Amino acid sequence: MLKNISVARKFTILIASVFLGMTALFVISTYTISKTSIGSTTYQSIENSKDLLADILPPPLYVVETYLDALQTVNTNDAASLEKIYGSIAQHKKAFQQQYELWHSGAIDPKIKEILNQELYPTGKAIFEIFETRLKPALQNGNKAEAESICLSQLASAYQKHRGVVDKLAILLDAYSKKVSDEGRSVVEAGRIFFTAMFICGLALITVISLAIAMGIIKPLRECICFAKNISDGALDSEMTMQRKDDFGTLATSLSTMLVELKRKISFAEEKSQLAEQEVAKATRAAEEAHEARQKVEENRNKLVDTIHRLESVAGVVTAASEQLSARVEQSSRGADEQSGRVRETATAMEEMNATVLEVARNSQRAASASTETRGQAQDGAAVVDKAVKGIEDVRAHSLAIREDMAVLGKQADGIGEVMNIIADIADQTNLLALNAAIEAARAGDAGRGFAVVADEVRKLAEKTMTATQDVGRAVNEIQAGTRKNISSVETVVKAIENAAALSAHSGDSLKNILGFVDQVNDQVQSIATASEQQSPPAKRSTVPSSRLPPSPPKQRKQWNRPPRRYLTSCSRPRYCISS
Repeated sequence: MLKNISVARKFTILIASVFLGMTALFVISTYTISKTSIGSTTYQSIENSKDLLADILPPPLYVVETYLDALQTVNTNDAASLEKIYGSIAQHKKAFQQQYELWHSGAIDPKIKEILNQELYPTGKAIFEIFETRLKPALQNGNKAEAESICLSQLASAYQKHRGVVDKLAILLDAYSKKVSDEGRSVVEAGRIFFTAMFICGLALITVISLAIAMGIIKPLRECICFAKNISDGALDSEMTMQRKDDFGTLATSLSTMLVELKRKISFAEEKSQLAEQEVAKATRAAEEAHEARQKVEENRNKLVDTIHRLESVAGVVTAASEQLSARVEQSSRGADEQSGRVRETATAMEEMNATVLEVARNSQRAASASTETRGQAQDGAAVVDKAVKGIEDVRAHSLAIREDMAVLGKQADGIGEVMNIIADIADQTNLLALNAAIEAARAGDAGRGFAVVADEVRKLAEKTMTATQDVGRAVNEIQAGTRKNISSVETVVKAIENAAALSAHSGDSLKNILGFVDQVNDQVQSIATASEQQSPPAKRSTVPSSRLPPSPPKQRKQWNRPPRRYLTSCSRPRYCISS
């Protein structure tokens, strides 16, 4: 399937896979951290239950002090002290009302909120109403007995009823706090399991895709490199068997086409070179024959001159042998005919040779042009490889950016671990303060029993906080470990991409070697074309047009075959001169 996908799409698939895996990891990690980190819904629910439990267990401090102050008024006779107690109880009532409004508008469990509104608040409010409507008027009227009766009966009964509601609500709050903690732990555990599964699947998917893409790049690259190396070594009978439809298939097809065209051009150049050699040999032979013919003509001319001299010297003999002279003239005419024919044949052969040499020059020039086109195709192949190398470099840059983002995510996870350590330290300090409060309450005896209960509950809550913090810390540690593994996987992918880039660069070097080999062939073809052009002018110079040849022998023969009386008369004159 990957054989028909381009290199750019392969790397796009790789980057998209890594991006989707990292996005899923980020979303799950963010969700888990948001559910368990400081300020989250789970954390706020735990804090609310703890705060509410601290306010009402044991009964709210405001109601306890109101009850104690009310009991103290029975034994106080000083008006100033009573007014001070009245003011303290008024402040307690105001604070109780404010705290109720706070929890009434808070986000707590509906069942707990129902008990708070319908049972806890009315019983606490009843204590303040008994003090204001019954106990305080009795004290203001000076009726101590009635005031003491109200404290021991009505006020004590209202306080015990309020205390029962508080104990009931404390049990519910403890169960609610445990429920919220268990839900938080279950969310963290589910997130951890899902994160682990997603990480393993993502890692396996990225590994498989990376290996498939790497093999889909490295194998065809190696085949192209081997093919190019064989060509650069001179093995022009090599064959490219790669059958693909991606960029490497295009490159393989271009290389095969280039090799076929290179072989054809080399064969064409060799044929034209052989043809040029044959034509040069023919031209050389024709030139030799022409030279021999010229030598024969010169010899005949020399003989003719000798004959004339002999005629002058032996005028008498010529006069007596005029018939002989006429026969010899006829023979000379026929010889001149033959020589003239041979000279004309030589001129025709020289013209044909010149045309052949010019044709060889034109064919050599065409071979040079074809070689130049082959060089252009080789340069196009080198440009394709350069583009592949640049694409691999871009993918490498994106992979490095992903690795840096993963490093930043690891640092953020480390920051969460530091925050969890701070929470653990706060829980330890809270536990220590609760222990100190319990010690102080034990020293105070019965008066500090309520504080001892508060300190014990605070210590339990601190221990639960430490346990929850440790669970969250383990989850954060697992997230950090998964992040580090993911960073390692990204680094492995970066190394694989760097190896692919090195192989692409090596392929580019091999194509450059092929380009140099094509340049050498081009130079050789240019040399052949230049040599053919240089042979053309001498061939032109050695060719003599037929119009420039000496007059035809038939005309001379007509002149020679005129009645020999003129020659006899001319010859008699020298003979007469000689006789005289």
